Amino acid sequence: MFSILNLGAIMLTTILLQLKDNSADAHPEALTHFGGGLVAGGLYHLKKETPLSSRKRLYHRLKSRHLTTSISETTAALGLGQYAAQLILNGDTVHAVVDTGSGVSQLACTGSQIQGASSSLVIYDPATATPPFTLVPQDSTTCTTLCPHTNGCYSNPVVAGACEYLYQYGGGNDLEGRAYTANLTFPSTISNLSFPNYLFGCSFKTSTNPYMYTNYNALFGMDWESTSMWNQMTAISKGTISDTLHLCLGDGGDKANTTAASQSGVIVFGNSNSVTVTGASAGGKVVNVTMYDSHNLLDSNGKPLLFPPSMWVSLNSFSLVSSTGEVTALSMSSSNYYLMDTGTSEILLVQDAFDSLNKAFCPAVTALTNSTYNILCKFFKSNGLFEVEVQGAADIFTKTQLNDLFPTLSFNLANSTSPVSLRPSAYMILAQYDIQKSASSSRYLLYIIAINTIGAGTNQGILGNAFMTDLLIQQTQSTLQLSLTEVLTCDDVSYASNSSRQHAAPSGNKKQYPAPSSAVSRPGVRSSPIPPVIVEPPSQNNNGTSRISTTSPPMPKKSKKKHPPHAAKKVNNKKKGSSKKPRSKSKHTKQ
Repeated sequence: MFSILNLGAIMLTTILLQLKDNSADAHPEALTHFGGGLVAGGLYHLKKETPLSSRKRLYHRLKSRHLTTSISETTAALGLGQYAAQLILNGDTVHAVVDTGSGVSQLACTGSQIQGASSSLVIYDPATATPPFTLVPQDSTTCTTLCPHTNGCYSNPVVAGACEYLYQYGGGNDLEGRAYTANLTFPSTISNLSFPNYLFGCSFKTSTNPYMYTNYNALFGMDWESTSMWNQMTAISKGTISDTLHLCLGDGGDKANTTAASQSGVIVFGNSNSVTVTGASAGGKVVNVTMYDSHNLLDSNGKPLLFPPSMWVSLNSFSLVSSTGEVTALSMSSSNYYLMDTGTSEILLVQDAFDSLNKAFCPAVTALTNSTYNILCKFFKSNGLFEVEVQGAADIFTKTQLNDLFPTLSFNLANSTSPVSLRPSAYMILAQYDIQKSASSSRYLLYIIAINTIGAGTNQGILGNAFMTDLLIQQTQSTLQLSLTEVLTCDDVSYASNSSRQHAAPSGNKKQYPAPSSAVSRPGVRSSPIPPVIVEPPSQNNNGTSRISTTSPPMPKKSKKKHPPHAAKKVNNKKKGSSKKPRSKSKHTKQ
C-alpha cells in the first residue's frame, strides 16, 4: 500500500561522491515530496573519460608526430557522463544509474564483479540488508510478472524455490539475477513516500568481458515496462505518482565542465502542469512530438517492432545550420526509429544518416577558420570519432561562444510541431586543452563530437544524452506526448503542487565538490590523473574499430537486429542478446 510516513532524506547524487550541504543549488539535493503526486530533486552525474587515441593533439596527429614531454597539457575528464540517483531500499542506500532504455532494476549483489570497484561501491547482500530483502518465490505471481521482461527464468534455480532469471544487454553484457522485493522510500522534509513490495533483481553472476558493472553497482530501468522504477511507483501509489515524467539533463561542452561534478539537472515525477521554465530560459523554443505507441506497434510477423517500450521517435530529415543561418541538408533514409535513452551518452545515427553527416561536418567546421582561430577537423576510422581542434583560443569557450561559432544540427522529427535544434554545446565535448602558452598557435581546445553510427544492418538508432542536454523533457505515457523545451540551464526549471509553494533557484553561486582522488583505467587506456568515471570499454564493430563508450550496453555495430541497446526484442518470452549460455543445462533449464 502507498503510504506517507516519517521524515527522512534521500538524495539524487553522483555515484562515488559524498555530497553534503547543497543549499546554494537550484534544486533540493534530496528527492523531495512537494505535496500531492509531485516529487522532485536535483540530478548529479560524473563526467566520462573521452577515448582519445594515445591522447595526442589532432594537429600533431595530422603531422604524424607525437606530443613530447615538453608540451604542457591539461587532460580534463569531461563529457556527458551518466545520471544517477541515490535510493533507499529497506533502509539500505543504493546508488543507481537511471536509464530510460531498460525496464528492470538491477543491484550488484554477492557474486557480482565490478570493474573499477572501490570501497564506496558495495556488493549488496540481501540477507544483511536492514531489514533483509524479501525473496520472490519461483511459483509466485510476482515471478510470473517479472519473467517476460527478462531473457527467461530458470526452472531449476541455484537457490531452491527462488525466482532466478537471465538478463542480456545488446553489447554483450549479461547477468544472472534473483528477484527480491523491498520497501522503496523517498523521504523529505514534508513527508516520507513509501513504495512497499518494490520489485528488483539482485545479480549474483555477471559478465566480465565486457563487465556488466563498471564503476557503479546498480542500474534502474525507467522505460515504459511495468517492471520499471517509474511504472512501479505509479502502480503502487494507485496513480498518485502520474505517468508524466520530467527530466532536464544539464551541462554541455562548456567551461562548467572543468570542475568536478556538481548539480547538473532535475527530475520531476507527476503534476505536469506545475512544471515551468523561468529566469533566463523563459520563452525558450518548445517542440511537441507524438511518440510511437511502442507497446503495441508490431512488425510484419506480429512481433513488437520497437523494444524497449519507451520514448521512440522517427527522423524525417536533418541538416547542418551555420551560425549565420546557412542550411546544408543531409540526405538519409525515410525509414528509421530512434530511442531517446538516458543510459547512452552519445547520439548513434542510422548508417546512411551518419554517412551524410560525415561528408559534410568537417568541411563545414574547417571553413570557420578566421584571423583569430585556426580550426582543424578529422574523422578517425580507428576509433569512430570526429575530433575538432581550435588553435589560438585564449580561454575555454563558454556555451554561448560554442553556439555562436559552430553549426547547429536541426532534427526534424516525425509528428512534431517544429525541428529540434541540437546546439554545439550539447554535442561538442571538451577533451583536452592548453591555454597557457604565450604563442597563440600553441594554445588549443580539443573537442570530440558525441555523434556516431549505430552501424549497418539496422534502422533503429539512439538519441542519447548528447541530444537531450539542456532540454526540459516531458513525456506522458498515456497520451504518447513528448515536449522538448530549450533551456539555458536546468537551474531555471521550477515546479510546485497545489499544497506546496513554487520551488525556484536560490540566489548565489552553486557549491562545487572535489573530485575523487583515485584514477581508474579502462582496458587498453593508460591511467591518467582524472577522477573515476562511468564507462564501458569501447565497443568493437565487425572490422575492429571502436566508438565512444556508452554507459548503457550499446547495440553491436554490425548486428542484424533492429533494436538498439539494453535487453533486446522479446521472442517467446526471452530476449535476444548474446548467444552465450549462462549456465550448463545439467544444472538448469529455462521455463
